[in-house]
Amino acid sequence: MGCCRLQVLLIVMLSVLYALASPQHSPRSHLRNDLPKNAPLFFRAFSVARADNQYQLYFFSDIIYDYLTFIKQPEGYQARFRMEVYLENQKTHQVYSASWKDTINVRDFSETNRRDRFFLSCDSVVVPAGKYKLTYLFRDLQVEIQFKKMFKVDLPKIKPLQPSPPLWCLPGVLRNCQSLHLPCRPRAITGDLPFNQPFQLLLMGHSARENPLQISVSVFSISSASSEKVIFQLDTTISVHRQRFKTRIPLPSLSWEEGSYRLRIHYQSGKEQTEQTADFRIVWYNRPRSLATIELALQPLQLMLSREEIKKRFSGNKEEKIHKFIAFWKEKDPTPLTAFNEALYEFYSRVDTANMEWGMPGKEGWRSDPGRIYVLYGRPDEIEDHSLDPRNRFMVWIYHTPSGTQRFIFKAVEGRRKYKLIREERENE
Repeated sequence: MGCCRLQVLLIVMLSVLYALASPQHSPRSHLRNDLPKNAPLFFRAFSVARADNQYQLYFFSDIIYDYLTFIKQPEGYQARFRMEVYLENQKTHQVYSASWKDTINVRDFSETNRRDRFFLSCDSVVVPAGKYKLTYLFRDLQVEIQFKKMFKVDLPKIKPLQPSPPLWCLPGVLRNCQSLHLPCRPRAITGDLPFNQPFQLLLMGHSARENPLQISVSVFSISSASSEKVIFQLDTTISVHRQRFKTRIPLPSLSWEEGSYRLRIHYQSGKEQTEQTADFRIVWYNRPRSLATIELALQPLQLMLSREEIKKRFSGNKEEKIHKFIAFWKEKDPTPLTAFNEALYEFYSRVDTANMEWGMPGKEGWRSDPGRIYVLYGRPDEIEDHSLDPRNRFMVWIYHTPSGTQRFIFKAVEGRRKYKLIREERENE
């Protein structure tokens, strides 16, 4: 009997030691062995025409923090990875390549699994015009994870007016890319742009003529395949210097809702003219999970409205319910001129936290007593936790408000797993 106990004890100790020695990474890292079709890793080859009929080809890679493996360091967490790009000219079979490493350091563990934060990694090569087969390879240097993708790149013979593809940017300055100095932070993602971000449009390229270049930019909201609504339009004239041009156009993107859009750009220099068109979407990367469906979103409103009022206020089919739901939260939006509703985001972010911390099988966390208080009042200013006291197990949440101090006393039913609200106290100042 004593031998069996000793074996069990050794197994437990080895398990603990293995867990402590394992890399610390995001909770969803176990999904990485089977990468989704659209992995959280984006790559773009961005061409800039040169006067010598060659292209400076820049490689932009946007990586979501949640995709990387972070290792615990003395002052935070660190991720390391390597990029490799190979270009083969399909006519001459000449190969051009670029290889570089990058490191990310963060202080808090919560930063390591963010789905709304990206790291831009980039490099470049100079290649002549032609058709290429491009191979992109990402290697995580912490663990055995890699991502490989192949593209076709067509670099046509350079014309007298040769604009680069439109480049979406965020405020900031590009610092970690060789030989490319930009007044904003470009994005490798071309089809999906972040909701509630002040992104800009960077237009650059080659023009053989030094006369002024006229540019017309239009953005359309696409509600269906045949319906377009102009939401932004700008006509501008810029100068050309040494056969190059570059201009940055701020966009009213903070007022753009999630959805599908179309960008159209017209360039004209003397008799030379060309046009570019690109479709894109506005995507809310860190949308609260409790907003996944209208049915799921309506349920926590029981903390604010009666069931009868919810049923009456949000009646109708799915589209009608969504319309009424948006109108309901629009009334509470502290910044109605922007698309982002801070009140809605705060409420459903709290619902997500309540579900994660106090959810039980078959019961959402916001339905529990601490979950309900958390959604309505937010995180407490102070917590007195006596949940493991053998004689009197309880927890107190303390909120300090301008009108006084409010306390919620919870009885610990199952250690720190389940609580029941037994008393509420208020002290007026």
